[in-house]
Amino acid sequence: KICTNGAMLVFLVLQFIAVAYATRGVESAINPEPQCSYIGADGDFLNCPSIWDLDSETDQQRAVADIAPFVKQSVSQLLCSEYMVNGAFESFAMLPYSGFATNNCTAFPDAAAADAFREGGVVDPSTGAYAGGFVTDSVVDECAAHLCYACFCDESYVAEKQGGGDERRFDGKGGKKKQQEGAPVSDDAANAPVRDASSPAPNGAGPSGAPPEGRSLLQDLAPEPAYDASTFCDEYDDDLRKSNALAVAMIVFTLLINISLKGISRGLSAAERPHSFTELEKSVCRKMSYSLMINMVALPLALTADVSKLSNIPFVFDGSHRDTDRRWYQGYSNKFSQLALTNAIVYPITSYAPVFKWFLKLLFTRNYAKTQYQLNVIYAPPQYDLAQRAACFAGCLMYSLLFSSAVPLVYPYLCFMCVGFLILDRVALNRFMATPPRYRGKICAYVIHSVPAAVAAHFAIAVYVFGTRDL
Repeated sequence: KICTNGAMLVFLVLQFIAVAYATRGVESAINPEPQCSYIGADGDFLNCPSIWDLDSETDQQRAVADIAPFVKQSVSQLLCSEYMVNGAFESFAMLPYSGFATNNCTAFPDAAAADAFREGGVVDPSTGAYAGGFVTDSVVDECAAHLCYACFCDESYVAEKQGGGDERRFDGKGGKKKQQEGAPVSDDAANAPVRDASSPAPNGAGPSGAPPEGRSLLQDLAPEPAYDASTFCDEYDDDLRKSNALAVAMIVFTLLINISLKGISRGLSAAERPHSFTELEKSVCRKMSYSLMINMVALPLALTADVSKLSNIPFVFDGSHRDTDRRWYQGYSNKFSQLALTNAIVYPITSYAPVFKWFLKLLFTRNYAKTQYQLNVIYAPPQYDLAQRAACFAGCLMYSLLFSSAVPLVYPYLCFMCVGFLILDRVALNRFMATPPRYRGKICAYVIHSVPAAVAAHFAIAVYVFGTRDL
């Protein structure tokens, strides 16, 4: 058992590293995700409308030209995490530029200074290269620009609520600020001067290039009756598609890891040469439940926690959450609740996976059986996997008890899962599966004996969670 448990631990460590590396790879490939309610008109560290007022009715064209060179620069969620705490922008670097949209900020106190920066501080007029922006030795301004740009292009976020009150996180449902069919174009867009196609594009004509021929930049941003021909939010939409593709890839990667965990748990348990079938199933259940706890609790916490004393450890403890404050609830806790709900629905349904495989086997192989023995093997009903079922239940029970003080919704999810297990398992066992072998109750004893430890951990976490003042 020592050797097999050691081998399982090595595999879990390797899996931990692989998931951490993949997560950091995704974070380095996508743009930062903002919490728009924290960077609106009353933002403590970043006030988007006062720097780049993209919703302005009179100066939208200038705001677009101001922000576009910043957005063109390549940054990532991982690179910008240095300036974000618990998912919100927290850096004093952008405060001197609040009021730049109206030519009245600490860094540029009048219109002459602001216009001089626009002419040569953002893009070098002689070479056309990016000159470094507001802060030439840091990407904090580029990160801030990407956050403001994402909130403007996210059509699910209402710009009028940037003054506060809307705690919704940027969810990336698509950009381009589309207008309903038949809606008129704004007066600012209609009266904007048309730029000739042969003339050079102004600095910051948009992250995806110049507007179509015969259109001004502001007209190109304006909604149209039947469609939206703007290109300003194209980079946002491209990043959204990339994020969705990477999310699907992570789901597939996680699925493959879970399948491999099941196989490795059963293989290592068989290598222990147990004296009975019940001992084998108990060993499989124990290994799978430990793996589930690591994947659901230890790994997400290590990847999202920001612990400065442990940040030297590669890949972990360099996340965006320093404490269990309200931003932790909006970020980590919300995702954990969604995952727990998904598990409560999916785990009971998995009892039918062997049944589906059996039906497919019957459908495609029964006509090719040459002997009665082969036909008997094909028609033999599948075995009920009690070890997997008990491992799923034990893992869900333990992480529900652990986080119930922070996420009370896990209790209804747990009850729903128990009802699902009761109904679907009865149907599967009575109608489709073979009669299970006799068990000695060791698996049930393992599940029951794990509850006191989970309850003790529940109280410890509850004391820490309710000790946070910012709730």
